[in-house]
Amino acid sequence: MKSYAFVAALMTSAAFVPIHVHAATAEPPVFAYVANDDFNRTGFVSVINTATNKVVADVPVGINPDAVAVTPDGKLAYVVNLGQLGTGVPPSTVSVIATATNTVVATVPVGFFPTAAAVSPDGKSVYVVNKGSNTISVITTATNKVVATFPVAAGDDEFGAIAFAPDGKFAYVTGTDVNGFNPGTVLVIATATNKVVAAFGAGFSPGAIAVTPDGKFAYVITASEDGAVGVAGVAVINTATNQVVKTIPVGGAPIGVAITPDGNFAYVTNGAGVLVIATATNKVVATVPVLGANGVAITPDGKLAYIGSGNAFEINPITKLTVIDTATNKVVTAVPGAGGPAVGIAPPG
Repeated sequence: MKSYAFVAALMTSAAFVPIHVHAATAEPPVFAYVANDDFNRTGFVSVINTATNKVVADVPVGINPDAVAVTPDGKLAYVVNLGQLGTGVPPSTVSVIATATNTVVATVPVGFFPTAAAVSPDGKSVYVVNKGSNTISVITTATNKVVATFPVAAGDDEFGAIAFAPDGKFAYVTGTDVNGFNPGTVLVIATATNKVVAAFGAGFSPGAIAVTPDGKFAYVITASEDGAVGVAGVAVINTATNQVVKTIPVGGAPIGVAITPDGNFAYVTNGAGVLVIATATNKVVATVPVLGANGVAITPDGKLAYIGSGNAFEINPITKLTVIDTATNKVVTAVPGAGGPAVGIAPPG
């Protein structure tokens, strides 16, 4: 979800005389897609031009949108709609937005209470985690149809977050113990067969997960639930061994995590702010106060981090999208009225 802000490059060339000046060219804009929910009502996705940080469209989707995943080519945005909380009615769905027109081109029924989605690196599949039914729905982007549904289960865990390895061979899914007393589980799914090939612990209540661009490490939120047992932090997993090599305390109730395109930093939200972790040392190097910090996404050039706020469980959520300059780790602006829990960034198509 990734930014190449409007940058004009003046190109000149000269062969003796005369001097030929070529017309200025501009990089295509990058857009952020922010899920805005309104407790058990139809939500919408705000589309923000990251060059201007202005809302250019609001796209109606389903009830309680709670996650956004964008295809690598930036052409489609997949919005996960929880449905009406406490009832499951209307059915949980995924709204598919064509970014060229910012219109919903398909609505895909999935399992109960979906909470996360990830697009495969090749852009061909979308994996949707259905927390309420402990299944994963696989949507093919060619037809926007569910082509497979398979179970994920480990004891009393409910699974609710997912990330792909950069080569697309594996998907990592995190599960939280429903009783809150036992460590959760991270499952490794071989995408060729949609079978679980490994399962391991990463701390209590593991939540959001992000994999480094080189695929060597996964960063997993721990103690992601309010009042959860264990260290509120980030577990760093060596993906070659599926072992936790470090747990980094971050305090509060950590929620979201995203890694910069160069792999040098992880941005972690914890409701009160954003903590910046240097991946070389796995130490917190900066803290940025952002009230209600929830979802996080970083532009493709790594220059900006977009922080969503609020969630579908709040009757009056904070509605503000916060923009952080990653060079200074300072807030550069806020976009009012576009601050839902999830942010996806569409690279230029």
